[in-house]
Amino acid sequence: MRSLKEKVGLGLWGTMWAGIIYSILGISGCFGSRGIKTAYEFKYKGVPAAVKFEDRRFWFDQYYIELDAQKIYLGSLKSDSGELVEVKNSQRGGHSSYNISRD
Repeated sequence: MRSLKEKVGLGLWGTMWAGIIYSILGISGCFGSRGIKTAYEFKYKGVPAAVKFEDRRFWFDQYYIELDAQKIYLGSLKSDSGELVEVKNSQRGGHSSYNISRD
């Protein structure tokens, strides 16, 4: 029969490994997505661009700017109409937002 100390140790190891596996699956996209929606469309240097929102299952949702098949997860662009389009994603996950500033 195992002692209480061994049971607690095994429980902590099991929880740690479950967390590691969950994180790896979430980062790799194995849980899938509920879809990607366009939140805002604009033009940057004459090229169509859009702020998109990815609604992920069991992981952090994200906004990003899509420009010429390139995804920008953190940063800003000045649109042709003079608007500053900014996307922020927390480096630790959890919070994602976009902002449109007009002059």
